[in-house]
Amino acid sequence: FQGESDTIEVDDARAYGGKMERLVADLREDLGSPNLLVIQVGLASGEGNYTDIVRDAQRSINLPNVILVDAMGLPLSDDQLHLSTEAQLRLGEMLAQAYLEFESSRDPKAIESPHQ
Repeated sequence: FQGESDTIEVDDARAYGGKMERLVADLREDLGSPNLLVIQVGLASGEGNYTDIVRDAQRSINLPNVILVDAMGLPLSDDQLHLSTEAQLRLGEMLAQAYLEFESSRDPKAIESPHQ
């Protein structure tokens, strides 16, 4: 759940997608979990004028087990940058639903029990 500051400079906004893909790859490598689920929150706002470029990059990430939950349209706090308390609660529900849908779509036979 990040990226608002990448909307300030056009070069940062354009580099966002590649950096996010590297972050996912590095995280998976560091944790030794090549199929780690990553749920990304689509920006609802940004600090600069290039929010649409970052949002496009977020939608374009095409890696296995990377899910986008879009926060666009959720109410913002008075600073017009961060989500309101109500929106944070709604986003939490959306993230939980995305996780549950992901888990229910997995083939149970493909999941190895740690006791096998």
